Amino acid sequence: MTTINYYINQTNLLKLTISFLLIGIIGRSIAKTPTAAIELLLLTFLLISAIIYIAENYSISKRRTLFFSLFLSYLILHVLTVLIWRPFELNVPFFDAFYFIFSEFRISVMVYLLPLAFIPIEYSDIEKFERFLILILKIAIAYTILEQILSLGGLRESFAEFYSNAGIVTVGAGAPEITVKRFGLYRVWGLVGSPQLLGVFHIISLLFMLQKKETFWATASFIAIIFSTSKTAYLLLIIVGFLFLLQKRHFLSLIFFVIFTLFVSFGLWEFYLYLDDMNKIHLYPELYQFVGSIEGYFQLISYRKDPDDLFFVSGGALNSLTTYFQQNPLDLILGRGVTYSFMNIDALAQTPFISYDYLTSEFYFLSFFEQYGIIGILLLLIVFIYYPLKEILISKNNYYPYIPLIVLLSMLHYSPIVSKLMMIFTSYALWSIYFKKKENLDERV
Repeated sequence: MTTINYYINQTNLLKLTISFLLIGIIGRSIAKTPTAAIELLLLTFLLISAIIYIAENYSISKRRTLFFSLFLSYLILHVLTVLIWRPFELNVPFFDAFYFIFSEFRISVMVYLLPLAFIPIEYSDIEKFERFLILILKIAIAYTILEQILSLGGLRESFAEFYSNAGIVTVGAGAPEITVKRFGLYRVWGLVGSPQLLGVFHIISLLFMLQKKETFWATASFIAIIFSTSKTAYLLLIIVGFLFLLQKRHFLSLIFFVIFTLFVSFGLWEFYLYLDDMNKIHLYPELYQFVGSIEGYFQLISYRKDPDDLFFVSGGALNSLTTYFQQNPLDLILGRGVTYSFMNIDALAQTPFISYDYLTSEFYFLSFFEQYGIIGILLLLIVFIYYPLKEILISKNNYYPYIPLIVLLSMLHYSPIVSKLMMIFTSYALWSIYFKKKENLDERV
């Protein structure tokens, strides 16, 4: 009897998957469904091959790895429990429940498994693989800058028309997302496909470039952050500066940096309130947009706009979540289970699953808490804040641990997990923290 063994080259599979994710938005603009199907198949194949390797070859040897494994196990157990229980609870066919849960899983849970995909490449040429990652990021940086320049040059509507096929922008006469500028720049979509996330993605590219000492492309990343017009990214950039000074032990500079940031922030806020009281805020539209949107974030988390008179009334995301847990206190520990935050609301409304529509609008951190409760949030904080921050404090030149921190902070508003391209680079940083062998880590102090 002849036995044939098949071996998967995980490094090449990773390169193929990442290359496809890079052009994913372009692919969706040309053929949306085939592109989404190929992306899902590649990610699934990537994870299955990694899990097979891990089952045969990997053993947990570090406490931090154990915590990451507990985090993943908790998410998977949540999904499996919901899959078993919800058909009985809602009195729906099992395959209907499976469809809705799988649709949510491929967007909101699968990405957390991606760090496992890098485990089989432990003994590969990591330096060569990182050069490939840097090349991918350089292409993405160049595309963002080029899209902004060409948009300013008159091709804005052409980009919008192209992206509309992917479902990420609605084209119409005078559509705000097409015509309105911020700081004199358009809100571009880049290869991430989201103006809200594009700036965060380029903070990640900036950290990769700093890690590899690519000075020119670090500067280009900074320009791409500015060109993204993402206020979230601008605020996160300040936090990166804070972490950098903390890591380098420049404590005097850190104190001045904090004092200066607080002084400028307080000054802008007071000036904004003064202009608003004097009815002169319209004379400073950029200031109104920037400071007003930050104010709006805190208003929308606690209140909502009445659709009739546009005033803020009670019933925002935080209010809805608080009301739910007051009525269902036992769910505080483990959460409600999988909610359908990424499903089409119109399709969901026609089914019993509408009772599990998410309560927290676009505030992803609250959505995560709604689904996974206190235990889930604690594990998320340990994985994305505690160990990365610990790594920053003991490391001298390692910038990868910044990335999980930045991604988690971005979760306070929009969901970064919808971008597989962003999460694959985040996953590489998580792998370097939780699974990479100690002898391969960068120099420590």
